[in-house]
Amino acid sequence: MIHVPIGLGKIWERRMFDWGYDTEPEPRLDNRRIEAMRGKVLGGSSSINVMAYVRGHRGDYDRWANDGARGWSYADVLPYFKRCESWEKGENTWRGGGGPLGVIDSRNHDPLFDAWLAAAQEADWPFTEDYNGKEQEGFGVGQWTIRAGRRCSAAVAFLRPAMRRPNLTVETGALAARVMLEGTRAVGVEYARSGRVKQARAAREVLLAGGVFNTPQLMMLSGIGEAEHLREVGIEPVVDVPGVGRNLQDHLSVTVAHSRKGESRLAHTLRADRIAWAMLRAYIAGKGPARAAAPSMGRCVSIAWPSTWRAPISSARGRGPCCRAGYTRFSRRGASCRCPTSSSCSAARRPALTRGSPAFARPTKTASACAR
Repeated sequence: MIHVPIGLGKIWERRMFDWGYDTEPEPRLDNRRIEAMRGKVLGGSSSINVMAYVRGHRGDYDRWANDGARGWSYADVLPYFKRCESWEKGENTWRGGGGPLGVIDSRNHDPLFDAWLAAAQEADWPFTEDYNGKEQEGFGVGQWTIRAGRRCSAAVAFLRPAMRRPNLTVETGALAARVMLEGTRAVGVEYARSGRVKQARAAREVLLAGGVFNTPQLMMLSGIGEAEHLREVGIEPVVDVPGVGRNLQDHLSVTVAHSRKGESRLAHTLRADRIAWAMLRAYIAGKGPARAAAPSMGRCVSIAWPSTWRAPISSARGRGPCCRAGYTRFSRRGASCRCPTSSSCSAARRPALTRGSPAFARPTKTASACAR
């Protein structure tokens, strides 16, 4: 199911391969709980995400560098993007052609997509052939991390080729508990597996790849974070780093549904016998309609606004995600994470946008939206 692109629908519907995080009731969203899916499988969230490939606008990277993040300008990160990817249209100044991560243009074709692009151009929006390339502003065709008709997750692109190395061991079914420290130096990781606590010591360095929620959580469980807050929740601070867990930002995915005249190509495929055959073809041969991402996500827009239109995110303060057991709830659906993207954690409290604020009239500096 993971490897067939169109299988995404069932993965999301059933919350498969997912840690099951949900926010606490959000006051500004009519107290609804919002799912916050995180991949519980090799490859992490890249194994269950929508596969959209958006590298981000160069202006954001340059802003980070200007604000003090040395080494994060667009000129600094571009060589790494190029080394990572294998763009189906070949290498150029902006794109890589020989990396492990396969990236393709949308394979979906539908008259509605063409009408969407035509309407954008009639409204004087520019068209871009490649929003990850030289011209990033405008409407264009969506790009996806798919290779040979199958999902190209981080596990497929980077981990699987490395599995042949004699110095690599992958342990699944393991839950990291803390980073082991000697003084302020990380020397390994403690984890639980099959009911036993184990330790893996590092000769050179420890790299954390737990994602936006669990990496700061693991750091705080290890005593790395805001000292005052760690003491409040019963953790002895080792390294006082106030920035850990703060300034979490997320985005909402809003679906707007319309009825259409006539039958879509996808609807024709969704009959039980046809979709079963399509899934089998995609899994075995990487061919057929199931090898493409959902057609409703075929066209995207990337818009860059002047840097003056920016929400004041630097003022956000926070307590960091899930640094004690009381921050996590469990139900039949899985673990419900109270802290990330929740109003109970001030790290997740984004500045309120009102109709009178500049950020309401114009999006933040870079915004991306997909035609649904």
